[in-house]
Amino acid sequence: MDGGTFGGINFSFRPDAISFVFSWNETQEGKASFVGYLWKGTWTQSDVPADVSYGSASSTIVTMTDRDANILSKGTSQGGAVTKSDDAVLIASYEEYLSESASGTKLIEFDYKDKNVTPEKINIIFASNDYFSQTVAGKTSGAKVDDICNSLTISDVKLIYYHSLAKCTYDGQQVTFDANDSASVSALYDRSKLAYKKKGVGAIVAEAYDNATGVLTITVKGNDYSADNTSVTHYTIQFYNASATLAVNSSAQYGTFCAPFDVTIPAGVTAYTISGIAENGKLTLVEQQNTIPAHTPVIVYSESASDINAVQFGVATAGNPTSNYLTGVYADTTAPVGSYVLQNQSGRVGFYHVEGTQPWVRANRAYLTVPASANVKAFYMDDATAIQTVEELLSGKAEIYDLAGRRQQKLQKGINIVGGKKVLVK
Repeated sequence: MDGGTFGGINFSFRPDAISFVFSWNETQEGKASFVGYLWKGTWTQSDVPADVSYGSASSTIVTMTDRDANILSKGTSQGGAVTKSDDAVLIASYEEYLSESASGTKLIEFDYKDKNVTPEKINIIFASNDYFSQTVAGKTSGAKVDDICNSLTISDVKLIYYHSLAKCTYDGQQVTFDANDSASVSALYDRSKLAYKKKGVGAIVAEAYDNATGVLTITVKGNDYSADNTSVTHYTIQFYNASATLAVNSSAQYGTFCAPFDVTIPAGVTAYTISGIAENGKLTLVEQQNTIPAHTPVIVYSESASDINAVQFGVATAGNPTSNYLTGVYADTTAPVGSYVLQNQSGRVGFYHVEGTQPWVRANRAYLTVPASANVKAFYMDDATAIQTVEELLSGKAEIYDLAGRRQQKLQKGINIVGGKKVLVK
């Protein structure tokens, strides 16, 4: 206490806290001291008296470099003027005291005055007395040291380097991570909406976003990180990475749809898969309940008087976008020759056979394929649960009338009335 600790250990890290196991036994009234500090630069004090023997002062005068009282601005009457280098700065410190006998494990955090400066030196002090102010009790003749001194035992001292996120938000909303440091956000990734605060003065944060999976990885490394330790945390956030528009034209009422992720069926829309082709030449449709599974192409139907353009978002998964008779596409594609494409021709909505010019099938739509043996030219949409074929009309299975209301045995050139609808035969 009379001279103080001066000098220090070369050190260029920025720990966040210190932990240790302690046992303090109070024999004389006082308190135990735990002090630590990090600094850069040099403090110099001349003419400091040095005690060379207990109980008597010597005439020895020394110059102290980086004296604790000077660095920590404690002030002292012992010594001459104090000077410091231009770059001298106290970067971080802590002081904590015990006033009653105790034992256990303690963690003390450094108080950083400047988080942007790299230290040059460190000192860690453990004292069984009040380090900066308590005078050691005078020793009486015949007294034992244990009778006049408090005892402090220290073990398992560790510098702690935090490596975590103190807070993380996306678009102003808190991101909650589970026990595996994983979270999900129901949105497409936009870096400008992400904000976080690291825990760890010297911690280093890195980000990596995978467009293919929609996963953002935030890696936080402690200031002491190396390949030999585990002071690193990897946070993952699953974002949507794909979008798809489910569209139904109000005049057509029908459409097709396929997405690489599960999609909730919008209100007012009914979705169907195809389970087979019946003997009467109609496609058998199966209504989907609530959800269209990923990679499942469907026929969609709506009676709404307005167009439906429901943009859906999700996490794309690998898979083959096919189901019975329907093939989905995730990018604009020309329909294969021999397939069937949903079109509105002359006011009649149906799947029309592709024979010459190959029409485009737009992204997140689907085209129809049936065995060549079916020999079908088109599948017309008669209602939401069945599709009637031209062959059914030509075979005479449907009732056909001319414009005068006379029953016909087969389709005639010109306009025919079939099932209450006008059909033009050229």
